[in-house]
Amino acid sequence: MATSRDPSPSKQRPNYPAWLYKLRRRVWTFIEDLLEEFGPWIKWLVFDALLTLIVGFIASRFEATRPIFEAVGWL
Repeated sequence: MATSRDPSPSKQRPNYPAWLYKLRRRVWTFIEDLLEEFGPWIKWLVFDALLTLIVGFIASRFEATRPIFEAVGWL
């Protein structure tokens, strides 16, 4: 059984300059830091949007709930 020490062409990594790999690593680190910093804010933004959609759906489907939502300032 003959085995080749060279990886198959599909598994070989392209030979890019070292500075390109460093740049990619720095950009990736920057993105990770940015997401770590703004992650909680983004979560609350998504939760707020979901709450708005749910309240709007409930208020449009059930007219009796509109005065309640208006009383708390949600509509």
